[in-house]
Amino acid sequence: RVVSWADIQTGKTDSLGGMKELLERLEEKRQKLRILFEEERPEHIIIADAGDILEGQENVQSQIATNALSLMDQVDVAATELQKVIALANEFTSFVDVLSVPSNHCQARKGKNLIGTPHDDWGLHINKRLEELNGYLYPDTKFHRSGDWDEYLVFPVRNTSIALAHGHQANNPNGIIAWWTKQVHQGRMNADILLTGHYHYFTARPSCRNQNTNKTQ
Repeated sequence: RVVSWADIQTGKTDSLGGMKELLERLEEKRQKLRILFEEERPEHIIIADAGDILEGQENVQSQIATNALSLMDQVDVAATELQKVIALANEFTSFVDVLSVPSNHCQARKGKNLIGTPHDDWGLHINKRLEELNGYLYPDTKFHRSGDWDEYLVFPVRNTSIALAHGHQANNPNGIIAWWTKQVHQGRMNADILLTGHYHYFTARPSCRNQNTNKTQ
């Protein structure tokens, strides 16, 4: 079972409410996950943080007006809420993997420009800190992050593999397919399934056929 934990944007306030409403929605999602896990009893659970776990403070000028928490508090709350998902997964199996990739709201930026490498990212920082914590709590839980200069992660799942990226690499959802195809042609992100966030709504679509496995991507 792959759990997509995407675009939480901890600390944001807008027409859907503020922190109170966000925490209520996250708890609702965890309760639905519990019901699903009880029905399925999965042997392996993958928690895929697809990015924007924070609202952040540098992306576009209007973002400043939507912050309800300081950056430090955003990190604390986001880490706590993700840890609750990890703890829930460990109630059902000891085979838990946590994946994280960079994203536009979490990367160190000045405006829309990166400061440092794509890896200078609060979401990846949270992944590292939780790895240290869970070394004591759930030592079998494994944590995975993209490379220093990468904005994606490829992870094997049963007889296939998934690529995880935030999705901000393209200007619109249709552009994601072209971006992924280019990455595959360059010998990167060779996977059968691409999981992204960023666009805040669900869609699933075939894009092409994997040249190496002949599976539909």
